[in-house]
Formats: sequence, structure tokens, C-alpha cells
Amino acid sequence: QLIGFESESVVAAATRTDSEVYDLYLLARQRIYERKRLSIEAAVELLDKAIAMDPDYAPAYAQRGIAALLLSDRNYGDKTVAVSAVEGRLYLDKALELDPELAEGWAGIGLLHANVPGQREQGIEPLQKALQLNPNLIDASNWLQVIYSDTGDKRRALAIAEQMVERDPLYP
Repeated sequence: QLIGFESESVVAAATRTDSEVYDLYLLARQRIYERKRLSIEAAVELLDKAIAMDPDYAPAYAQRGIAALLLSDRNYGDKTVAVSAVEGRLYLDKALELDPELAEGWAGIGLLHANVPGQREQGIEPLQKALQLNPNLIDASNWLQVIYSDTGDKRRALAIAEQMVERDPLYP
């Protein structure tokens, strides 16, 4: 199994596009998982190529939206939160339009709210939905525990963090 990949979501994603698009998507996810600015920027290029090749491939849009959010100055990049939120929202909305049950899309919406001042708690519901759709989506778990921690629910945050360590001890 690839590091940072949830087997159920990877298999489901593979069945909806051709192998070249899927390979670009997987490589982009791996780059995003590194959590370094240059790696995330490389992922953006890969995802843009995947989207150009298959404009109906929802997982590529979801990851493209997440990459845009991670490139904000709140995370790993230098774009303002406002700019990255607008860009990320466009891709995430498209992903969910194509596949309303896409866990990655809902996780991205949760991250979007977590990044925007004053909207943090609004990220809880979409992250919970993402985890209902795919309980192994470790990024969604991480973003949810961060929101709980930042909003004072330390006990719930700790429980999620402990589950994350059990599932993926190498998660960055």
C-alpha cells in the first residue's frame, strides 16, 4: 500500500478514469502528502494535467482544491487565505458537483472552513461527512482534530489523534 493512501478510496478512484489520469492523480496525492510548498506546487501541475485529460474526474478536482488551500500563507504557501479559499472552493464545488459522495471533496470543504477566520467550526460537519464516507481518510481526521483542539474540545481532539496514530504512525 502506498504511504498516505486509503485503499478503499484508491480502488474506487481507479475505476472511474483511464490509467494515465489515475497515475497523475496518485502522484499528485503523494506530492501533497509531503506537505512542502514545492511538492504541492508540483502536485498542482499534475492535477491540472489530469483535469485537462479527464474533465469529469472528480477526485482530481478535489485534490486540486485541497492543494490550493494548502498553498495559503496559513499553511505551506504564500497566497492569502482569501485568494486560496476562492480558488480552492471552485475546484471543490466542481468535485462535489461531479460526485456528491466524494469523501475527498467534503474533506476539502472542511479544510476550507478551517482556514478561514471565523468559519473554523463550520468545518466540523463536512469533515464528519467525509469520514462517514471514508473512515480511513486520515487528512480529514487530522483537520477535524485540529478544529476540535483549536475550539477547546481537547478531549475529542486527543481521541481522534490517538486513532490517527494507530492507523498511520508515520502520518506527518
